Amino acid sequence: MRKVVLILLVMCFNHIITVAQSSKYYTNEDNVFINGYDVVRMKVKKEAIKGTKEFTSEYDGITFYFMDKRHIKVFEKSPEKFIPAANGYCAYSVAVENKKNVPSDPMKFKIIKGKIYLFCDDTLDLWDKEQPVMLKKFEANWK
Repeated sequence: MRKVVLILLVMCFNHIITVAQSSKYYTNEDNVFINGYDVVRMKVKKEAIKGTKEFTSEYDGITFYFMDKRHIKVFEKSPEKFIPAANGYCAYSVAVENKKNVPSDPMKFKIIKGKIYLFCDDTLDLWDKEQPVMLKKFEANWK
């Protein structure tokens, strides 16, 4: 009986670890970051356009989609530069509600001090009304 309980505990613990690891970044059910939007295109051209399965790269256990091979090369030189604030989750939700796992809409983003910030619903408009305050709250809560 003790062995069965121990096995069940180990299985539960492993499941918790897996869920915790997978939720670090905003990914879909296929483990694709921010639903396949090209983060290089976002940062460089300030456009939210989906990449394709043809052009992918892996980073920290997740899959990123890109529009072409050039974007993959740029990303792979320094991926950290292209990971959005809050690892792709909604920045407003982090700032205002201290919620660090609210899915974002990659079509709603802005670049602040060279970093991509993603938002959900109408939160980008709310953020813009008080950006300096929101940024301070975000930085305090994201630690």
